[in-house]
Amino acid sequence: MRDFRNLLLGGVVALTWATGVFCPTPASAEWLSRIGIPTGDAAAGASATPAEVAFQKGELERAKRLAFERDDASSMLVRAHLAEYDGDLELAQRFAANAEVSARDAELRARAAALAGRLQSELGEFEAAENYLRTFLAAHTDALPVRLELGRMLAKRGAQAEANAVLKPFSRAFNSGRITTARQLAWLGEAMWEMGSFDDANYAFQKMYELDARYVDGLVSLAELLLSKYNQVDALATLEEALKINPKHPGALVAMAELEIQTSNYFDDARDYLARVEKVWRTSPKMLVTRAKLQIYDSDCAGAVKSANAVLADRPRAVEAMIIKAACHYLNDERPAFEAVVEQALAIQPDLARIFTETATYAQMVHRYSEVIALNERALKLRPGYPPALLDLGIGLSRVRRESEGVEYLRKAFEADPYNIRAYNMVELYDKTMSEYEFQTYDTFRLRTRRDQSDVLNLVVPSLVGEAIETFGAKYNYKVPEKVDVEVFPEPATFGVRSVGLPQISPTGLCFGQVVISRSPSDGNFNWRQVIWHEMAHVYHIQKAGYRVPRWFTEGLAEYETNVKDPAWARHRDGEIVTMMRENDLPSVVDLDKRFTQARSFKGILRAYHLSSLAIHYIVETHGFAAINRMLETFPDALKTGLVIEKALETDVASFDAGFKKWLEARYLNFRQQVLVSVDGIEPIRVLQEKLSKRPNDPVLRAQLSYAQIANGETERAKQNIKHALNSAPKNSTVRYLAALIEFRQGHTRDAYAHGMAILDEFEDGYELRVLLGYAAMMLEMPVDARVHLDAATQLYEDGTEAWANLLKLAESQKDAALQERAELRLFELNQNDPQIARKRFERMMAKKDWAQAAVAAERWVAIEAFEPRAQRALARVSLAQKNAPRAAQAYQVLVRLVPGEAAAMRKEAANALKSAGFAAEAKPFEQVDELK
Repeated sequence: MRDFRNLLLGGVVALTWATGVFCPTPASAEWLSRIGIPTGDAAAGASATPAEVAFQKGELERAKRLAFERDDASSMLVRAHLAEYDGDLELAQRFAANAEVSARDAELRARAAALAGRLQSELGEFEAAENYLRTFLAAHTDALPVRLELGRMLAKRGAQAEANAVLKPFSRAFNSGRITTARQLAWLGEAMWEMGSFDDANYAFQKMYELDARYVDGLVSLAELLLSKYNQVDALATLEEALKINPKHPGALVAMAELEIQTSNYFDDARDYLARVEKVWRTSPKMLVTRAKLQIYDSDCAGAVKSANAVLADRPRAVEAMIIKAACHYLNDERPAFEAVVEQALAIQPDLARIFTETATYAQMVHRYSEVIALNERALKLRPGYPPALLDLGIGLSRVRRESEGVEYLRKAFEADPYNIRAYNMVELYDKTMSEYEFQTYDTFRLRTRRDQSDVLNLVVPSLVGEAIETFGAKYNYKVPEKVDVEVFPEPATFGVRSVGLPQISPTGLCFGQVVISRSPSDGNFNWRQVIWHEMAHVYHIQKAGYRVPRWFTEGLAEYETNVKDPAWARHRDGEIVTMMRENDLPSVVDLDKRFTQARSFKGILRAYHLSSLAIHYIVETHGFAAINRMLETFPDALKTGLVIEKALETDVASFDAGFKKWLEARYLNFRQQVLVSVDGIEPIRVLQEKLSKRPNDPVLRAQLSYAQIANGETERAKQNIKHALNSAPKNSTVRYLAALIEFRQGHTRDAYAHGMAILDEFEDGYELRVLLGYAAMMLEMPVDARVHLDAATQLYEDGTEAWANLLKLAESQKDAALQERAELRLFELNQNDPQIARKRFERMMAKKDWAQAAVAAERWVAIEAFEPRAQRALARVSLAQKNAPRAAQAYQVLVRLVPGEAAAMRKEAANALKSAGFAAEAKPFEQVDELK
């Protein structure tokens, strides 16, 4: 394996002039962990004034006061930045121009000129700005920031060759010793990045860091470089350092938001970072464009276009905002409008291939996998060899069963940009790993497995996939035009790279319309049958809807299909749904997509799945399943959920929402009077503090702040706030419940119990409260009280796994056999992913000779641990007890392959067991090795 971290982050120890490029040699890898790197006290620049220092630290009010106390060039430059933050670009440009005229220091004057030129260009005076920078650079050839800004300006209008010529003298300046400060080294890094010399850019940033590890602008540029190559770990470390120095730095905050978008399935933290930028710089173009990205992810193109227009109002040539508008037109199937924006953007930057690659990124998020290919092909036609297009085209082709073509593009992508981690990972995958895999072809699908698992997986997976194809084909009246590829990966990293090019992703299965990718049952920690069934359902939803189905609908419908296939596959997050209703947080059906992307945690994502599935159940119960097919058939033309509901269900959104809410209220009648506290929904500390400053007498808000603080390790502050909240509202159940949780976090079980009992004393009750009291009573060795509370919990919510899990522990400790059996049964019915629960249930039912229930338990055990010999032997035993010879024989066939070192013994065991049960014909293959093979 190539060591990618060293490949990207190993810089150069000497720079030499050779045909205009740097010649790299390996550098020490110590920088990667930043162990022993001297930070030094070197200033970013010798001319830093108090106003500039305050500005760099994010002390903006102080910077403003200092900048307006004097009229020197440095103060003017700070005023220019502050005016830009205020959204007054014309005033900012005038301040910068005045700073350039009045500056005596050469570098300060160059910085002012670069800023003045950039602002003039962003105001739409592109030619004048370019001429201004050219004139300045002709008179001051060592003006590095002007050289950098002019190079960027030329690249933005498609003159990359000329841009490179302008930027190449940076290397001469470095080699002649004229680049000596951290700020200058950061400019050097940015120039090399602009030229595509990533190793040299990294080396320059490394030298910058060694010279001054506190130069924030440089740290942010380095982090952006790392993010562009998907080096998320080092980008995060760098940004955290930057924000410790300047917690208000707009560039660092936007980069943190981009990092969250790259690494998370939910973007609430990203929104928080952008909100922090908005308080500093409300018209920040990077902030607004990143917000627009999130709005597209939310299926809110109207909001995204509004954000893009806000950028264009100040910066009419901002192609990043035009890309957002183009993408939204494309996603809305407004092709003439899309082409019009493309034409407008290309008039500004003729080689803007990003307008196609970024549109393709949004398209793949809404399942338009074949269109992703066409968009990236357009990008390559416009800019041959463009690395992002090569990479995304390669990945895209691999998702539509054109893998051999895709691999060629992946190799080209890596050759064009060997520093992109996704490109590197994908090439490594196909060069080193995929040769270990093979396809087995069946009538309607192909199954790809790793060779050492092929025998087992080809015994256990095909029947389920075949059943799914038969069931869904009939149910949705749709025939998949090509064979479906089902690929199973035992290594999580391989699964991640095959899916998205990165090794660490959270799902256990993915569907790309024609290709299903799943983790292997050898993991033994999830129900692989449920995952396969869920993903196979997506094949039909996505294709029947013409690859134009919203996330809430396809995820909700796939969840519905698993629910009706096996009720034990259902999710149990009912209390959280009730909390949403009680807090008036139940979204309209047209906003359900946002609940996936605006979740604050993984639990929030699961809640979105459950709520979406409930919406599907409601539709089926009130309109019949035929309505689901009508909706799938309507999505390709109507696109929007609201229009589809009007056309397919013949009702308006308001009526649908009202009916759904009424249906939920009836479903959750038992929760109506319960104490429910949404801990998962508690906002970040900073947000709570801001709200509390406006509502200082709100006890619930203060209790929420206390809980957030205790979770963040701020124990003393948390104690003060919860004490304040309890003093002001001692009978408030939410305050008391949070106080109990806070005491638990500190190990004060008896105090937690007292808070919980205080709620009961006020004649309030709830499932979560009773679970808390039951658990506390167990810890306090009060088994009788624990039993009372936990029994009450199961009556308040019979599907609560936490209550039954604690009852099982209590039963085991008290040797209460009847309670233990009851708890085991309920946990078996409620938890589909725990092999130990399935095993215990199997053993208990076998002891009772209840073969039917034992078989159900064995099938569940195998559905979680298909590669566990004990599970397969259990399934064989109970199948024989039921006289189900074919199922027993299949289990034994799997067992023989699971323990190849004991194959002869396993065959003998199988043959004897089958013959003893009266199945000589089924036993015969196990006696004849060749026939078994």
